Amino acid sequence: MSTSGFGVCGHKNSFSTGVKIGNYVEERFGSQLARTSTSHPISTHTEASASYVDPREMPDKCAHAPTENLVERAMLRQGLPYDLVFEHGVPHIPTPDELRKKYTPTSLDFGSGLPASATASLSTEPTRLKELELKRAREMREQKHMYTTSNQSIVPFARASK
Repeated sequence: MSTSGFGVCGHKNSFSTGVKIGNYVEERFGSQLARTSTSHPISTHTEASASYVDPREMPDKCAHAPTENLVERAMLRQGLPYDLVFEHGVPHIPTPDELRKKYTPTSLDFGSGLPASATASLSTEPTRLKELELKRAREMREQKHMYTTSNQSIVPFARASK
């Protein structure tokens, strides 16, 4: 391992003006220009510092602007009314009579106005769905135990016969 350079491999970059890499034109003519040119004073003012104006000395550009209407600003913060946002119109607020009729035992909401076949299917629907769900779960368990995977291939599971 060499200790004369940098890094693990000990490589040392050596710059040469004879190698044309990067800005070789500036390197070729730069040394001659540095020898023959006369130095001029460098301006220390940047473009930003030359055009800088102190904010206290700036003219007030907002002096001619109209005053803000606080009522209009408050209306903008509240938003649009319901009937303008939704095209259905004004929301329906049920009257006390409608509320009393809706939840009586003879109302259609509880299914009393439906035919007998429809009410029977409504009452047995949850149990039938639960039975179907249990059947599907049972089939999935049996299918899962039937095969076991080994190295991305499916091999039938050998059951011990008694």
